[in-house]
Amino acid sequence: MRSLKAKGVEAILTHARWVLLKKEANLSGKQVVKLGELLKSNLVSIKAYLMREEFQRFWEYKAPAWANKFLEDWAERTMRTQIGPMKKVAEMVSSQY
Repeated sequence: MRSLKAKGVEAILTHARWVLLKKEANLSGKQVVKLGELLKSNLVSIKAYLMREEFQRFWEYKAPAWANKFLEDWAERTMRTQIGPMKKVAEMVSSQY
């Protein structure tokens, strides 16, 4: 936020906490608009949000083999990012399979 303010960019993350924590299906109309604005930005926090949302697909797998393959792929892609907390999650997930 500080670096965005220093650059003169609108504080896009203001009032965005619950927008990023809620499931998209549970967002109000105003929150959907805010999410659209956030997704247009190239912020690290938004990249982490998208990775978290992608991980939710894991729960849709019925076959253990496909779920395991998804986890391997997700962890590999996540480890290539520069987002430390997400890397920790990927390491934890990959140590379990």
